[in-house]
Amino acid sequence: MALQMALTQLESLADSLNERKREAEQYQAYKEMLSQISGTFNTRFLSSSSSGCDQRNNYLLREDNVTQLEFGQNGMLVKTKARRLLLANDKVICVSVAPKQEFGVGEKFSLKWMYHVNDVQIVDSQASATLSRYITSGLNRGGSLKSNHSSGSGN
Repeated sequence: MALQMALTQLESLADSLNERKREAEQYQAYKEMLSQISGTFNTRFLSSSSSGCDQRNNYLLREDNVTQLEFGQNGMLVKTKARRLLLANDKVICVSVAPKQEFGVGEKFSLKWMYHVNDVQIVDSQASATLSRYITSGLNRGGSLKSNHSSGSGN
């Protein structure tokens, strides 16, 4: 009976250690991501927590490449910009991405904006009016989207 109890305690301790190791690895990956962002972002962001213990609770959940669309006054697409969205457990961060000049390896991030997740409102809709206009204006006579690779034969 005592042997079984010791084994159970050992398994519980191993699970606890593995969880702490995973949390430490997540935090380290988060810190490394922040260190790649240029500007005063790093110190301002890391000092926004009240104590060092709270900082360890910050971690990166997901990152995705997106395209930012800029529209003119007439509602037509003027410019597109490559961006990367970083979703942390407490913030949403948008950065521009450029290749590093040193040895041509890695990427350099430049902060564009950052908001606390409590300040972000998710609007679930099929498409925004502006995006709908852009898609509609991009349709050819047959109702399909125009493509740079399509031929003039109407196929």
